[in-house]
Amino acid sequence: MSNITYDNRSNLQRFLAGDFYALSGDLGSSLNLGGLSFSKIYKIDPYFINRPLFNFTGLATLPSEVEVYIDGTRIMTEKFSPGQFSLKNLNYYGGARFIEVVVKDAFGRETRYRLPFYFNDILLSKGLHEYSYNIGFIREQFGVRSNDYRNLAFSGFHKYGVSDSFNIGFSAEAKRGTYVIGPQAALLLGRAGTLVLVFSGSHDEDKGGGNAGLLNYGYQGTLFNWRLLLKKYSRHYMTVVSDASTAGTKHEIGAGIGYGTASFGSLSVDYTETKKYEERSTKTYAVTYSRNITQKSTLFSSYKHIREHNNNSDEFFIGLTYYFGGNDITLSTSHQQDREKNTQITQLTKNIPVGEGYGYRLYGDRTESHGTVSNTVNPYFQYNARYGIYTGEYKGTYTNGQNVEAYRFTAAGSIAYTGNTLGFSRPINDSFGVVQTSDLKGVRVYINNEEIGKTNASGKVFVPNLNSYLDNQVSINEKDIPMNYTMTEVIKYVSPPLRSGSYIKFDVTKFYAITGMLHVKVNGEAKPAEFFEVTTKVDDKELTFPTGRGGEFYLENIKPGKYSASFDYKDKKCFFELAIPKSDDVIIDLGVITCKDF
Repeated sequence: MSNITYDNRSNLQRFLAGDFYALSGDLGSSLNLGGLSFSKIYKIDPYFINRPLFNFTGLATLPSEVEVYIDGTRIMTEKFSPGQFSLKNLNYYGGARFIEVVVKDAFGRETRYRLPFYFNDILLSKGLHEYSYNIGFIREQFGVRSNDYRNLAFSGFHKYGVSDSFNIGFSAEAKRGTYVIGPQAALLLGRAGTLVLVFSGSHDEDKGGGNAGLLNYGYQGTLFNWRLLLKKYSRHYMTVVSDASTAGTKHEIGAGIGYGTASFGSLSVDYTETKKYEERSTKTYAVTYSRNITQKSTLFSSYKHIREHNNNSDEFFIGLTYYFGGNDITLSTSHQQDREKNTQITQLTKNIPVGEGYGYRLYGDRTESHGTVSNTVNPYFQYNARYGIYTGEYKGTYTNGQNVEAYRFTAAGSIAYTGNTLGFSRPINDSFGVVQTSDLKGVRVYINNEEIGKTNASGKVFVPNLNSYLDNQVSINEKDIPMNYTMTEVIKYVSPPLRSGSYIKFDVTKFYAITGMLHVKVNGEAKPAEFFEVTTKVDDKELTFPTGRGGEFYLENIKPGKYSASFDYKDKKCFFELAIPKSDDVIIDLGVITCKDF
């Protein structure tokens, strides 16, 4: 897939021309189109919060300190002068919470306000829009054939925050002979949760009219959560991607309840049902439980019972994961069993680093099915080099004396250009950059405190994995900077546009001092030019420096070259040339310079 993307960061809008996926809504289709797309994308600014937030306005009669608690945990403290004060845009993760605002005045008196609030990521804040309008030709046989574009189609949706507790919108899609459109609404039910209602009507020139509806309710509390999903389709409800009913589905039901605490773990019970017009229902009952046994180990288990027409089955899974900590190594083992087979899996994994380095996976399983035992080994190794990623994998399956083996080796990299630098790097999936530290070699560079590589002989290193729109912390290790170099900063924050290149330069300057003795020659006799102001030009900027006793002068960090200089001597200007040679010395002694040109 290929496209051209333009993001308007100030308005959080994206215009796209080329190949893309378009989704009209929960009752619509996911279309692979080649065409044009215009959308409101809030993730263009990851720090913009588009959901309703908690706000509070109070009155302080004296200078006061205000503390805010959520479910008994203090999250902020502010000081206010007498008068009205406001706490705005307080954000927390989802669910029903109790917020307590404690106002302490200068005499120690306290006023407490206990307020319920439901944080959610379903509704938009009042006055905000979210939309996507897409038109193009449907791409057929993607991954099999290239450039196979056929029917012209449209897909779109629009949502609007009428208030913080009520949103409305619509969704639509169409192609020749098939049209789908319908309204939707989202409601905040106080502290009781959120409710989403969607209705969609369709018309097809062959099948006629149809309709579908959706109800999605959810509640998240500190201890309990529950959810309910209902979908209902008429027999002839159509979407753009199918020429028949939506896989013949009559209705879908999903319901669940969960409970969790830090000491107990998390327990959930779920029920799902799918009914088709021409088939019996499929019902699934599931129970899952997980718990952190220690700070480094986690237990996960599940049981599932599936009821189909004359074909009931049970599935059981239990797994244990142990994290070794400093070496980024994880050991996991599990047992899974159903009506057909039982499988035991053991896996040892070393996480692949963000920068240069290696990671691996050692995998083995044993499967027994109908009296046949099969063993599989599947080791995998990946090395992140400066200019690419190299992997090797082996998979061998051994069953009753028969062996099936496969080997795979891959190499992947990229060519990128930014900051007048063309170079090779590991694969680039989003934004990238080039970090430069003058011409210093071997300086370690970090992205979000993860080492990404070391600078080369030109003082540069490619960074192939910057996150677009987020603040990426780019830093250098100051211990790698020689003592005779100065730095203005060791940390920068870079927020690049989508799939862009950034040139990130750290001002690392080699420090060196320039000394010498300035003399003036008068009537054939050279004398020290003491206590004069000397003027010269460096990079078209005027530079003035004094001379001291004996005509001694001192300069810093002037690049090698020849500079014309002068000073006033007995109402006359004396001109001389200041020649600074190239040198690796920290102190460059120019010796005696004699001015004799009046």
